[in-house]
Amino acid sequence: MATEPPSNLLKLWRQEKITADMVIGYLIQNQVEHERAILAANLSRAGLRNDLDGMAEQVKTHQKVLDALQSGLTKLQSMVDELIDRNR
Repeated sequence: MATEPPSNLLKLWRQEKITADMVIGYLIQNQVEHERAILAANLSRAGLRNDLDGMAEQVKTHQKVLDALQSGLTKLQSMVDELIDRNR
C-alpha cells in the first residue's frame, strides 16, 4: 500500500473509490512515514550538533595556538627592538 496525501484520501473517499477502513489504513501508514522522517531528522540534527561541538573545540584549540604565536611574536619584536636600540 503506497502512502497518499490526506487531501487525496478525502477526495477518493468522497468519490467512494476507497472505504473508510482503507482511509484509516492509509492514514496510519502516513503517520508511520512521518514518524520515520521525524526520527531521521532528529538523528541528523543530533549529528550536526555533535559536528558543531567538535568544530567549536577545534576553534578553541586553534585560538590558543594563535594566542601563543602572537605572544611569541610580541616577545620577538621586543627583542629585535632592543637589539636595534643597542646598535644605534
